[in-house]
Amino acid sequence: MPVTTSSSLRRIAAACCAAAVSIAMLAGCSKTVDKGDVAEQISNQLAAQVGTTPDSVECPDDLDAEVGATMTCTLTADGTDYEVGVNVTSVDGDDVAFDIDNKDGFGQQTTGDRNAVAEQISAVYAEQVGAAPDSVECPDDLAAEVGATLTCVLTHEGASFDVDVTVTEVTGDDVSFDIQFADQPN
Repeated sequence: MPVTTSSSLRRIAAACCAAAVSIAMLAGCSKTVDKGDVAEQISNQLAAQVGTTPDSVECPDDLDAEVGATMTCTLTADGTDYEVGVNVTSVDGDDVAFDIDNKDGFGQQTTGDRNAVAEQISAVYAEQVGAAPDSVECPDDLAAEVGATLTCVLTHEGASFDVDVTVTEVTGDDVSFDIQFADQPN
């Protein structure tokens, strides 16, 4: 029988997100892409990926139109600053392609720490059974997006059981999820 629990898990950034962007460089002698154009592309790409538009994106300088050129811009959302790396991957005539590395994970699928999920599973199990399990191991962090799933393994008195965790709601830093303990040991 599934057990529903709501937990406020610490959300941490998942792997960085890279987005390839191609824009035209500034006309004239300098081989650069205007910092405002770079900032606009960062904002547009990340908004398309995460569904949230940042409050602002500021880049320190124009981006050199040379393969391997890098720069770190600052994205601001809800009063929090995030670093966003930019890396030029190709230059074809006036077109400059670059990757966006969302270093701090703005709006990215964030996760519930596997240890915090395991602790919550252990607490629910102890409440239901009246005894704490020997251990609960989760192989990965839990993605903080509705519908994300994770299977952990609970061990009690020498028997191991799968525990399925499914995210039901994400509101701010609150990640609510269902916990379903397997009826039979593995």
